[in-house]
Amino acid sequence: MVTKLEEERRKKCEQYWPQSINKVMLVDNYRLVMKKEIQHTVYVYRLIILQSNSLKNKQERKIHHFHFTQWPDHGVPDSVKLVNFYRKVKSIKVDRKTPMVVHCSAGVGRTGTFIAIDALYEHGEKEGYVDIMEYVQTMRKDRMNMVQTHEQYEVVFEALLELFTVPDTSIHKSVFCEYIQKQEHETLPRNKTVFREEFQRLQMLRPIYSADNYTTSKRKENVSKNSSKSVLANDNYRPYLMTYGRNRNDYINAVIVPGYLAESKLFVTQCPLDETVFDFWTMMFDHGSRIIVLLDPANKGAPLWLEKNEKLQFDDFSVIKDNENLEKDLQITLNHTKNKETRSINVFTADDWSISNTPPSPEYMLDLLQRVQDCWEMQKCPITVVCSDGCSKSGLFVTLKLVLEKLQIDEEIDIFQVVREIQTRRPEFLVELDQYEYTYKCIRWLLEKDSRDSLYANV
Repeated sequence: MVTKLEEERRKKCEQYWPQSINKVMLVDNYRLVMKKEIQHTVYVYRLIILQSNSLKNKQERKIHHFHFTQWPDHGVPDSVKLVNFYRKVKSIKVDRKTPMVVHCSAGVGRTGTFIAIDALYEHGEKEGYVDIMEYVQTMRKDRMNMVQTHEQYEVVFEALLELFTVPDTSIHKSVFCEYIQKQEHETLPRNKTVFREEFQRLQMLRPIYSADNYTTSKRKENVSKNSSKSVLANDNYRPYLMTYGRNRNDYINAVIVPGYLAESKLFVTQCPLDETVFDFWTMMFDHGSRIIVLLDPANKGAPLWLEKNEKLQFDDFSVIKDNENLEKDLQITLNHTKNKETRSINVFTADDWSISNTPPSPEYMLDLLQRVQDCWEMQKCPITVVCSDGCSKSGLFVTLKLVLEKLQIDEEIDIFQVVREIQTRRPEFLVELDQYEYTYKCIRWLLEKDSRDSLYANV
């Protein structure tokens, strides 16, 4: 199923499965019972038992229902997400070889796109070549308008390229530690390990953006706001400042990274410079972020707050450091003097990491992630992640954060695809092999750790 039930307040499909688990739904001579409904990051899986009420045939059938939820109301989905979905559909083991039913709303555009990907991939695997145009023409002889738009036709190309050239890198949590152990016992040179091969593939796939994608960052009035000329904010992914005031504009060197959990979003930015401290707090206020993860010390001459109970005042904001607990977590009060609004900001620091570029122990890093997650569960607001250049340490933290979110939802680990996704937002994220290997070490440590207290221990 590659449509939502409703899009843009228009009904696209009637719900033809039961409303809840174990609830019976009767459709003429058929009886349906939904035994499973599992939410994943890009789809919903349902197991439905179908039984005929006919006296002659009481046989039950299992229906595996895969519902893709990432097709936008307008346009086409990300081809990588569509391939991820397709691989999950094809991985299911059915009792016998039966036809696959594919549908959207009208049964031509999205349906034709999915069928073309399926048929052409199987043909390519068997014969070693594909002819996309010929196959689409063949489909249209049986049903007009199959693959309806130029964008859908393009997605067929992109999805097949992904299927033929990028292997499935997801690993179920139940076999992850065993998989890593097996890799460690392989007697291969370091440049032949699976981690290095994945990392090298990432380097080849890492997006290369033209200067046109950084027009705002490169404007004369904004150049001095970037701490590094090589790490800029992509126009398509930057947060806009809204209450910036006179003689300022909407630019801050930051990017938005969406999470997998509902309401999960991260703003990733550099340690503010003297002239951008105001922009930093404007972003925090405008976008409702009440959590800061500070991975490097603030720049000299550009403090984000002063000592306890001292007020840092500038333009329309005042910032007061309230307290600091034993875990070095801070409470900051942000006052917008013009709007007369007060917000409490939670700040998490990483002292064991801020004194060195070498990542801390997996235990320390996962404890930091746990404390941030606990706070987010209460606040449900964007998390602002800060390091000196807005990528070196932030990229590693964001990778681990999203890998854990995906683990929580999908019960699998896919570090390769998580890194690939965040690199579309900022290509400078996680460009060191050591950081990539470290991510694997952290997840292995987590899964081996016998702790009931951890949020992720029983995901």
